Amino acid sequence: MMKKLGMVITCLAMILLLVSCANKRKDLVLSNFPSIQNELTEKDLIKAVGAPHEKSSSLSDVTQLYEKLLKMDLSSSESILSQKSNWTVGINGIITDYYVYKLKDGKSVIVFLSKGKVVAITRKGIDYN
Repeated sequence: MMKKLGMVITCLAMILLLVSCANKRKDLVLSNFPSIQNELTEKDLIKAVGAPHEKSSSLSDVTQLYEKLLKMDLSSSESILSQKSNWTVGINGIITDYYVYKLKDGKSVIVFLSKGKVVAITRKGIDYN
């Protein structure tokens, strides 16, 4: 009886692991990401590059990361963030989520969403912890 219970628990754990890893690509490069200037939705993004490796809907997490990237953007000689041209934080809404995609070179692409639409994305891979 204990062996069967152990087998069932092991199988359930393996199924959960497989489901959590499903649709997360490990071969991503920056050119896989579509342009955000068109109406790019969350579904379109996931269809193009798969499920994110990490995501958050916490307003404080989203705000802190966006602020950090804006500071990096201002201090850099080249722009880090590509924002939808007709969208401004506060005027058009708030950022509700962010997704982190790990690139195969070890860098990350961060995507910001507002109500299911992509509004900003990093232009290049960045170091993200």
